[in-house]
Amino acid sequence: MGRQGKIVICLLGVATILSFGLLFFGANAEDRQVALRTLALGLGAGLIAVPMGIAITWVCRSSSIVSRGLLLTCIGLVFMPLFLQVSAWDSAFGKLGWLSTGGDSLQPILTGWSAAIWIHGVAAAPQVALIMMIGLTLLGRAEEEQAMLDAAPAAVFWNVTLRQLLPLVFVGLVWTLVISAREIAVTDIYQIGTLAEQVYLGYSLGQFNTGLNSWSAEAIARAESTSWQLTVAVIFWIVVIFLLAIFYYLRGYRQSHHKIENRSSLYPMTISKQLVGIVLFCAMAIVPLGNLFLRASFGVERVGGEPVPGYSLHQFVDSIGQVFTDYYYEFQWSFSIAIVTALLLLLVALWFAWLAIENVWWRMAFVVSIGALAAVPGPLLGVAVVELFTAQDFAWLNYLFDRTIFPTVLVVAAFCWPPVGLIMYCVLAGTATDALENARLEGAGRLARLVRIAFGQNVAAIAGCFLVALILAFGELSASQMVLPAGIDTVPRRMLGLLHSGVNELTAAFSIVNFFAIFVVAMVIWLLLRKSRRNRS
Repeated sequence: MGRQGKIVICLLGVATILSFGLLFFGANAEDRQVALRTLALGLGAGLIAVPMGIAITWVCRSSSIVSRGLLLTCIGLVFMPLFLQVSAWDSAFGKLGWLSTGGDSLQPILTGWSAAIWIHGVAAAPQVALIMMIGLTLLGRAEEEQAMLDAAPAAVFWNVTLRQLLPLVFVGLVWTLVISAREIAVTDIYQIGTLAEQVYLGYSLGQFNTGLNSWSAEAIARAESTSWQLTVAVIFWIVVIFLLAIFYYLRGYRQSHHKIENRSSLYPMTISKQLVGIVLFCAMAIVPLGNLFLRASFGVERVGGEPVPGYSLHQFVDSIGQVFTDYYYEFQWSFSIAIVTALLLLLVALWFAWLAIENVWWRMAFVVSIGALAAVPGPLLGVAVVELFTAQDFAWLNYLFDRTIFPTVLVVAAFCWPPVGLIMYCVLAGTATDALENARLEGAGRLARLVRIAFGQNVAAIAGCFLVALILAFGELSASQMVLPAGIDTVPRRMLGLLHSGVNELTAAFSIVNFFAIFVVAMVIWLLLRKSRRNRS
């Protein structure tokens, strides 16, 4: 083990000791259970996402129709909000699912922990796979090419490629833990009491539903009792391991000199790879989408005076058409908030990432901001913004909170900052250094170099970053739930309410419309980023 590996292990050990020491000696038994549930959900999802990510990487490093289709599927699914994943799986295996309602009673097949871990794992698998594929691309192919001279392709993959994947497995596992710990779309539906769910449940019961439910005062008090020891211990540990993962990934990117290797594979496409690729494609896309299509096509018709359930294209078309009339208001507000948030994120990411590239101290601040905001659960960000705009007796703050979308834009931008910031950093870091040096010698300032050179060389990729911010802000749920002004509803919040009642025909159609809109935008992002790469080469 090298020096850097020992440093990483030491930092992980110190963070673990401090976090768990604070948790076990400063918090009560219920708080420890919340922390363990948060960790268990992330690790359980990682045990699904990481092997699937390795399998996807194995298939996509060969060239065929199956591998290209699987790669495009992963790119499209990377940006899918979790509430769409919940809808896709619940439409078949939930309480109103087309499989669950096949018998005499409504018995959901996928519930509780099994549902939460499976959905988080399958949703994270495309992201983990892209992390691994990009990481291997940055590492280059020299070691694999050398091994190919003496060994078969299968032996090279098991003995060389998998060894290169080990640090990326750590990055992928950490990323899965982060997104599992900060989201509530899955935990709220299946009632998994993670830290994020605890914060959201306590706030919603205490603020909104106290007089509308049968919860006792003691139960509400328990839900609201999220101690600072629990919050600090969980967030601190996630921040440390996520910062280590980011530093490793960005360090590999800098050492690669931003050179993107040719993706033509060293490995032949075998029948076993094709079968694995087809199985993965079915698990991530065909089965979930098929569930939604079948549920949206379900209807009851009268035949001979008797109601007969069945599936029809007419019912599917009616359900899709009803979406645009019933949920026009939600689409309007979601797009409005997303556009404003994406513009704000684009400006901040451009300047902050450029400062981080040119100055080591700004780089440290940049990475810390990403790690800190990635580790904070979405509902906690929402609570912080609510407190900021309502705790003080300032009329203008109260006005902004009650009458504008500014607090919503602020909290959504904070929640979406980590992925947008990382992508923008990688885009700007690929700017040609010779042009920057010439501009510096000519006396151009930092802002001038950003506008004249970095922006000009990366217009397509920066446009792709804007679309990334747009699509993430459109699907954000966990942080904005508590910050939306009265009278405003968005697609994610309406979907969460619908999912609590089960996926019916209209909910499935609503999910399909969102799914294809997001998939189309994801393909545009891919084309823009590919165009940027070709222009650099």
